[in-house]
Amino acid sequence: GALTGDPGTAVTFDGASGRINGPTTSTLGISGNADRTVECWLKRDAASSGFIAPWSMGTPNNPNAFYIGCSSSAASWEIGLWGGASSFTLANDTDWRHVVVTYVGATRTFRVLVDGALIHSYTHGNDLSTGNDDFTVGYIKPANGQWWRGQVDEVAVYSTVLSDARILAHYEAGVAAASGPLLGTAASLTDASSSLTGVASVSANALSASGASASLRGTAQVSVTTAATTTVIGALSGTGRLIGNSAA
Repeated sequence: GALTGDPGTAVTFDGASGRINGPTTSTLGISGNADRTVECWLKRDAASSGFIAPWSMGTPNNPNAFYIGCSSSAASWEIGLWGGASSFTLANDTDWRHVVVTYVGATRTFRVLVDGALIHSYTHGNDLSTGNDDFTVGYIKPANGQWWRGQVDEVAVYSTVLSDARILAHYEAGVAAASGPLLGTAASLTDASSSLTGVASVSANALSASGASASLRGTAQVSVTTAATTTVIGALSGTGRLIGNSAA
């Protein structure tokens, strides 16, 4: 998978028919113009061709449903809405990249953060209008040759807009989990400081989470429950990964 040394595996999509139809946008709490965040690790196959998309939501007959995708090139990525698109470059996309898209309904603003850093923002002219349709991984529904060829891992959908600090913390936690055994001193995830600092990873009974209950279980997995609800798609078991209903 995306995290070296993690026994969990990514999903590999063949660019032809592989796909996952997830919960509906209504189930995820992101219907209409609601705030949202979509997070994943992705890796494009260098042999891909044509337009491909790792995930999407809404339906093509709705001009303000949206997706993220590319024309099989690191230089041709876009946040797409059925009524238009905004382009950006995702460098080295044939390597594993941590890609997060946030949307603020009040301002109609999309932001793309890659490996914890903001690389693109876009303000749409109309409200987003994702109907009660599936959140899909591996293609645009219904697909017309827009199947993802490559790998996707650690997909999570949030009904809130994660802060830049939290997104960076998620990326750094993933990098730390990939760096080796879970060793080190206590780590703290708080609203004021949402990064793991001074340690490569967390040790047992060494996590504190402001405003949340936290525990370490199994092979040092972290389970955090906060007031903000996160729906995680797929199995996120494995060493040092955030699982469950978590905004941390």
